[in-house]
Amino acid sequence: MNFTPKRKNGNVRAIYLGLLALGLISIVVSGEWASRRIALICISMLSLVGGVYLMVRYELTTYSYILNAKENDFEFFVNKATGKRGSYVCFYMISDVATFLPYEKNTKEELIKKYQNISFFTYTNNVSCKTNVLVFANAGHYDAVIMESDEAYDEYIKNAIALVREKQNTQEDEDDD
Repeated sequence: MNFTPKRKNGNVRAIYLGLLALGLISIVVSGEWASRRIALICISMLSLVGGVYLMVRYELTTYSYILNAKENDFEFFVNKATGKRGSYVCFYMISDVATFLPYEKNTKEELIKKYQNISFFTYTNNVSCKTNVLVFANAGHYDAVIMESDEAYDEYIKNAIALVREKQNTQEDEDDD
């Protein structure tokens, strides 16, 4: 199952367009004194760099979350597409999920306390949106993938986690016999 969140970045679009306009205007306007000219050049450079960064990060980049069934497990991918070029930025097996929960204000601190060696990766299309975090065990440390999804995709992930854990438990019971 694939999920790509819809864009809701009206405020970000206004900010990066404003920064780009400020950068262009401050390049055109030249000051009378050398110190004013240097200040305008610094403002224009910072505005242009900030505007281009926001445009590339929130307007031109799209993250898609892919969950594929694979024998007794599921594969989880995040596809990052910038323009027409796309690439997978992460790959995990659902059997490696340590926890799946909504991402709120204190979630990061709680996860750092619970899993000492944890890295956070944010793959979201929008600035302020409902996000979730999937924590994966990964060779002695933990990776937390912050993603945005809707209710149906959340339910699909929860069902996949439950199914994989159930299969693992039945396999362990069979191995014990």
